[in-house]
Amino acid sequence: MIFCSKCGAMRHKPAPREARSPAPEAPPPPLPMPSGPRFYGTAGSFAGRWLGSLMVVAFLVWILQSLVLGRVLSKLYQSHGMFGYRLVSVLLWNTLGGAAWGWVQSGVLSRSLQWRRFGWGWATLAGTLLGGLATLVQPESSWQDRSPANTLLWYGFFGVLSGGITGVLQALALRKLGPARWMLFWPLVAVGANVLGNLAGIGSWQLLMRDSAAHSRFYLLAGMMHTLTDTLITALPSGIVLGACLRRQFGQEGSPLDDPEPE
Repeated sequence: MIFCSKCGAMRHKPAPREARSPAPEAPPPPLPMPSGPRFYGTAGSFAGRWLGSLMVVAFLVWILQSLVLGRVLSKLYQSHGMFGYRLVSVLLWNTLGGAAWGWVQSGVLSRSLQWRRFGWGWATLAGTLLGGLATLVQPESSWQDRSPANTLLWYGFFGVLSGGITGVLQALALRKLGPARWMLFWPLVAVGANVLGNLAGIGSWQLLMRDSAAHSRFYLLAGMMHTLTDTLITALPSGIVLGACLRRQFGQEGSPLDDPEPE
């Protein structure tokens, strides 16, 4: 009860109102997902997977070529001569190798680059096959000349030709990820890597085959060293440069395997 001084009456004091609890804050809106590609990991890890995968597939393709296709091609040489042998050998080797390398490279890219397929495998296959067919322009007389200077000259030339064709087609595929200045220079990287790989591969072959008395003994070993050395010297710089450029443009922290599952 309270006393009113104006009217002299006793009045009831109203009960105090309960304090209202503040309204819960609305959760912040979810961040929009990036619309472009996302690259996870480091350039070093990408280059390691790139190199390791290509070395394994190059060894497997070499086994298939040496132990299976070698017998077929030797009979083809006896029946159709040198040009028929070279034509079928180029078609088989470059189709098989280009498809295997393109498939493996696409797998490495898909693991690090969270984006839809953009035709890298087809570009690699087409470039490898076209570059291989270009070797048929080498004159027969030059083909028979196995001197170190002549061999290195032609292998360097075909490295420029094959690397340029493959690099241009791969750069066109890379453009589907989004324009970037470094993609214009990718053909030069491909040319440099292919030239170095070709020269290193044939150099290892000549080193092991320099003794004619050991020709039959080291033939398979020389072929294996040629293939693996070529692949190593070609894949290492191209993997490092490609991984660094993709990481710089599309890099994200963490790994795609660490992403939380969508609710």
